[in-house]
Amino acid sequence: MLAYISKCVCQSGYIEVQKYCIRNVGPSKQCNNNQILIDGHCYAFAKIGEYCIDTVACLGDSICYNNYCTCPKDTVAQNGHCREEKRCDENQIRIDGQCYQRSNIGQFCQFTEQCASISTCQNSICICPPNTVPQNNICIPSGPCPTGQIFISESCLDIAYIGQECLFSQQCQGYSTCIDNICKCPNDTIVRNGLCTKEQCNSNETMIDGACLKIVKIDEPCYHTKQCQGNATCQRGRCTCPSGTINSNGTCIINPNCKPYQVTVNGSCFDTVSVGMICQHNSQCSESANCVLETTNDPNSRTCQCVNGTLFTGSKCLASSLQCPPSTVYIVDDVCYPLVEIGQFCVYTIQCMGYSTCSNQMCKCPVGFTAIRNKIAIL
Repeated sequence: MLAYISKCVCQSGYIEVQKYCIRNVGPSKQCNNNQILIDGHCYAFAKIGEYCIDTVACLGDSICYNNYCTCPKDTVAQNGHCREEKRCDENQIRIDGQCYQRSNIGQFCQFTEQCASISTCQNSICICPPNTVPQNNICIPSGPCPTGQIFISESCLDIAYIGQECLFSQQCQGYSTCIDNICKCPNDTIVRNGLCTKEQCNSNETMIDGACLKIVKIDEPCYHTKQCQGNATCQRGRCTCPSGTINSNGTCIINPNCKPYQVTVNGSCFDTVSVGMICQHNSQCSESANCVLETTNDPNSRTCQCVNGTLFTGSKCLASSLQCPPSTVYIVDDVCYPLVEIGQFCVYTIQCMGYSTCSNQMCKCPVGFTAIRNKIAIL
């Protein structure tokens, strides 16, 4: 008796490339089977997470975003393909394709991404970093006080949770206030998950992590992007217009004078730059990075560097107990590698600045691009 084995094949109009089904655009006399012709140049097909020039080169239903094949919004990478992901609730966060509950400071956690403010997940509890203390679910500087205390009226006092003794409301956590020397919730709130929360927020407030926070204007202090008006986002604790936009009568609009990758500072356009690159203003740097002096001898040697308590992972500065030296990137096995400019020796693409890639152990611009001010630009 014969046994028949089924085989998955590509649909009509598609061909197999590197075990992916892609649309058949016809033969090309210039490119190999694993390449695609874009603007007269042959580019290799790219998997999710790999460098790309155009979406047509991306495999697995991914798109080319910031020159890397990335899964579109509301999809997640699974086995090399972008699959529609289950939406997380507002009080949840997606980590590695799974929904996890957001955690307030002092609550149970599995990942640092769950933790509020700049707290980190240590021993399964969200804890504020050294030299900071929690206040209303935000980590603030503790001043000269040890961990667990806050500096008030020239004294170090213990932080207090709902129901504990207090002298000042600044000690009280979870949006509680000091009433009769006890941290209590205001009359119009109830205790929920260790926080004083309202059943319904006022018209000038928004519900975030179970608490009602004031809706604020551009350039005002914030805790979450949901508070910000006028298309602004919460960056470094302040509602700020995204890169390539400016504040026009309380609304962030595309700056007609600047390019999408630039920011406006005092009416002038400046390129946004990655960690390790030369800068003039903090707003040029990515979130959790500042423009700092590299050496005291040269006042013009300012570069973007991650703030204390964070390290660079190639795309952003993340809170971590591991500390990397300035102008380095964390890659694997607790090892920090130096960031390198175009034309210099490299081991990994993640080291290369200016959106270049590591090819033959050297940071290079992709085909069709050239280096301008140590960043790649299309020819």
